[in-house]
Amino acid sequence: FNFFKLRNSALWRGFLFSFLKSLSALLRAWVLVFFLWETIGFLPALSVLGFSYLALLVPIPAALGSHDVLQAMLFQSLGAGAHIGAAFAFLIRVAEFAFALVGIAFLVWLGIVLFKNQKHSGKEI
Repeated sequence: FNFFKLRNSALWRGFLFSFLKSLSALLRAWVLVFFLWETIGFLPALSVLGFSYLALLVPIPAALGSHDVLQAMLFQSLGAGAHIGAAFAFLIRVAEFAFALVGIAFLVWLGIVLFKNQKHSGKEI
């Protein structure tokens, strides 16, 4: 419970990293919509990102279909067409998968390094 005290610097670092993650997701959504459709304002890009987050709230494994449907409905209401929304959802999935692969590779590398350090220190697992 000490983490949630306002004087804790780790709390503020956590807020900063969370804000930077959300800001990078907003920038990624804006850039994808720009390349798929046309120049888009801040509020429509924010609604696209909001619908992406809304699709992740649905308790479906990997949010299969819900993200695509929500984005298709949103882009249809923005006048771009449902196909642009489906392409956007697909590209977001590809980007998230790439980040996941990088994270998995990092964890495997870290596990190997920790295992080698444990072995060289003379302690057996």
